[in-house]
Parts: sequence; C-alpha cells; structure tokens
Amino acid sequence: MQKLFKQLGLLVTGLALSVTPSLASTTGELLELMDDSGITIVLDGPRCEDGIDGAYQWTGIARRMVICTNGEAIDANDHNTVRHETIHALQHCKNSILERPSNTPMLEPNQVIEYAEEVLTPGQIKSILSQYPEDVWLIELEAFAGAEVLTAADLMDLFNEMCLAEA
Repeated sequence: MQKLFKQLGLLVTGLALSVTPSLASTTGELLELMDDSGITIVLDGPRCEDGIDGAYQWTGIARRMVICTNGEAIDANDHNTVRHETIHALQHCKNSILERPSNTPMLEPNQVIEYAEEVLTPGQIKSILSQYPEDVWLIELEAFAGAEVLTAADLMDLFNEMCLAEA
C-alpha cells in the first residue's frame, strides 16, 4: 500500500510541476478518487513496455489504472490519458451495474459516432480504428472523445454519480 501512495504522490507531484495548479490538483484529485474507490494506480508498470500511454484493466473485482510516462516529465498527454482511462472505468462501472458486455459504450452507438466526429479529427478517428480491434471501437472512440472534452472535475462528478451512488 505504501508503494502505491508513493507512486501516486510522485505522479501528483509531477503533475504539479508541469501544468497549472488547478489542472494538477484536479487530475491528482481524480487519481485519488480512483484509488480511494479501489482502483489501483500503477505508474510506469510492465504493461508500459508495450508502448501504450495507459490502460484500464480488471479481473473480477480487481481493477487497476496504468499510466505510462516512460520515465519522462508529466505532460498534457498524461493528463489526457488519466481522463481517457477514467472513462473506461466509468464504462466498466455502468456495464457491471447493468450486466452488459464490457465493450458497451455509455452512449448509444450512433451518439458515440456523432460525438467522436464532432470532437476528434478524421485523422484521429482513422488512427483509433486502425489501432484497436473492431469490437472495442465504440468504447475507444467514446473514451478518446470524452478525454478531449471532459475535465477531471467532470469525471469525478460522473464517477461519484455512476459508480459510487450504487455502492
């Protein structure tokens, strides 16, 4: 447990050094909410060797969020990754509550497409569709688009409403 808080502390400290204080504190608060809710936060874990920016993983009730900085200074991409992976946590929470498949987005499929087309560039959409298997396109489009629009504070509110209110 001590190691987790050390990693979280390093991540929050890194965020505070690299961005405005309000953004750093809200991203740090979001990570603390995830951790307090039982989602293990992993900074630069073994999964990062795959060249990813982050991951949200679960096995049964064990959940973890991996943030990959590759040992570099925390930047805007890392904040975006935290938001993106939090959206996957929200998707997981909603799908668990509603007993739906894990690759079901929060929005209706047509809404996800419209949302992605409004927020992401055609190049970003093409990149997402080429990098991920077709069965996860909708949840990835939703997470990428949401990470561009929703703030850490927005996501904390959604997490409290969708995931903790049911607990």
